[in-house]
Amino acid sequence: MVEAAETGPRGNLRTAEHARRSLERRAPFVRPYLHPGMHLLDSGCGPGSITIDLASAVTPGQVTGIDLDPERIEEAKTAAAREGCDNVTFQVADIHELPFPDSTFDAVFQSSVFIHLPDPAAAARELFRVLKPGGLLAASEPDHELNVEGNAPPEMTEAIDLWHEWQRWRGSNHFFGKHLYGTLGQAGFERRLLSLKVECSTGEDLVNLARVAGGWFDETEWLAFCKQRGLTEAAFGHWRAAFPKWGEGRDSFAVQGRYEVVCWKPE
Repeated sequence: MVEAAETGPRGNLRTAEHARRSLERRAPFVRPYLHPGMHLLDSGCGPGSITIDLASAVTPGQVTGIDLDPERIEEAKTAAAREGCDNVTFQVADIHELPFPDSTFDAVFQSSVFIHLPDPAAAARELFRVLKPGGLLAASEPDHELNVEGNAPPEMTEAIDLWHEWQRWRGSNHFFGKHLYGTLGQAGFERRLLSLKVECSTGEDLVNLARVAGGWFDETEWLAFCKQRGLTEAAFGHWRAAFPKWGEGRDSFAVQGRYEVVCWKPE
């Protein structure tokens, strides 16, 4: 199963689920390392829900959220204004070429960014560059090899397998999580603390997950890819129907795993 909030199509369901993310739901592992007065970078901030939580944790410190997608940045600015969060700024920026001087930030947070990059190692080196000596990086990446779709029908399994093939064709690697620890070490980070986060979904949470994941079928590029692989309209209909049926199944469940690393730039 994909992470519905991040890797499905850019539809209303995806945006709504993305905006539901919070520091406590997505990345509680970083909270013990945050303290007031920090200058923090949220790299790949999306619509800003976690960024706003980070800003609250480091007040009166400042948080900068960056994302490559201008639409997500506008959503983040709107969310911050709505929450009255005045110690956060947002800007469009590329993680491979960050518009900040060396040694700018006390801390960097990033979640589910490296899986979308053709060269995660280069991005890790750039995050290393903008951190102050002694600064920390908290990173979290999924690995779909850890995932389980309990009680999934064969049609859904077939769709997921082809979806992963499509992601590889697009340059994404949703099996990157296992490489996060080594990638950060090669970038120069030390004192790497590794943990594994496992989320289990049943009931209403599973219904929502299946609904958003089923939104793949509204993604034009995904549909074109499927047709190029010989998918017929009949098979496509079976695949589309499989997701909500699975989500509502009495014995259905989902398990999703993420690798988490907290590490430091040497003094």
